[in-house]
Amino acid sequence: MPLSWKGIENPYRVNYFTVLQLGPAAPRRIIPEISQKALSALEAGKTLWIRRLKLAGEDAAPPPDREPDAREYRPVEAREITEASSRLIEETIWAQEVLLVHPTLNPESGELRKTCSALLQQVTPERIQRELPLVNPGAMAPLVPVLSAADIPMPAWDEFGVPAPGSPEDRQLDIQFDL
Repeated sequence: MPLSWKGIENPYRVNYFTVLQLGPAAPRRIIPEISQKALSALEAGKTLWIRRLKLAGEDAAPPPDREPDAREYRPVEAREITEASSRLIEETIWAQEVLLVHPTLNPESGELRKTCSALLQQVTPERIQRELPLVNPGAMAPLVPVLSAADIPMPAWDEFGVPAPGSPEDRQLDIQFDL
């Protein structure tokens, strides 16, 4: 159904699914059967109603114990049912309508977790380690952090190959002046 306001009818609430009184989770293969039942009910003289400003979780049909208010409900026509069933059979129109009503999955069923993991498996690229050929390695210099003297560990004296100050080897190398 085109996304446009018609009078007071909310396009997010009055759509092809609402006309057929189906939920967006219903399989597409049952759409012709449901539309045929609705058309036969209209032919039998029964009036089907649509709630113009239906809120989530509310029934589309009026309660049986009172007369429907014309500001709140409107009758469904046979042409609307045939249009809704023929449009919902098309995959692109069905996808648009599902996006329009944005159904939520039942978190207890685990389908959301399965769908997300399947999606992540399809989307996550493989990690390939490959070397980047750098034409100008000097261009990386601004990206490399500058080290301070405090960041560089001081090696021990024996690693220098020079005797430590005050050691016996150092004393042997000291120059003795006779005064």
